[in-house]
Amino acid sequence: MKIYLINLDKDAEKLAFMMRQLEALGIQYTRVPAVYGKAMAASELKKMYRPFRWWCAVGRPIVPAEVGCASSHFGIYARMKVGEAVCILEDDVVLDAAFVARLKEVERFVDAAKPQVVMLSSHGQPRDGVGIVRSPDAMCTDAYVITPPAAEAILRANRPLIVPCDHWRRWVECGLIELYHALPTVARQDQVTFVGTTSEGRRDERRLSMKFFWRKLGRLVGKPLDHLLWKVTGK
Repeated sequence: MKIYLINLDKDAEKLAFMMRQLEALGIQYTRVPAVYGKAMAASELKKMYRPFRWWCAVGRPIVPAEVGCASSHFGIYARMKVGEAVCILEDDVVLDAAFVARLKEVERFVDAAKPQVVMLSSHGQPRDGVGIVRSPDAMCTDAYVITPPAAEAILRANRPLIVPCDHWRRWVECGLIELYHALPTVARQDQVTFVGTTSEGRRDERRLSMKFFWRKLGRLVGKPLDHLLWKVTGK
């Protein structure tokens, strides 16, 4: 199975960290330069998402790092070949010694003709069980396997962006993808050593009481609108 490693050009330390792990496990990979959302022009950022749909679904302004993250993953989706599932890794994951064995299990399991996504990480939240199990939700893009039909379905539904690219539950509930977890998980995102970039540009609204209040009030309006649009458009 082809493995893609997403890495910003400026993050040489992260690349070195991942290279040590992958080489120790004997894994061949292709590095994909990540899109740095913070360096994108405001006019370009505006083309990358649907402001009203985003507000309804997410309830807060988009941050450039979310655009960059989605663009990085979507760039891989767009060039996937028919019949070929791929593994995508971000550059801040700790890989377990069983990573190669688990990936082979996933490779035997996936049907590249079906819209399947298999998470290799639980994003720090432990999941009990053994094997590849159907899952209703996941909130991470740090380590996963995706098939071409799933990639195509997500590109159709979420480009321009309606939600961040790690909101897998939405596409499960829309019936666009089948979501699984490979258990025990073999990848863990390390946001302590390497601070995540997707939080860049966000402010702590808990300190801004009035803005926090208005955001909560806005959710009472936005969520029903999002649900209505979801029912009408199917995404």
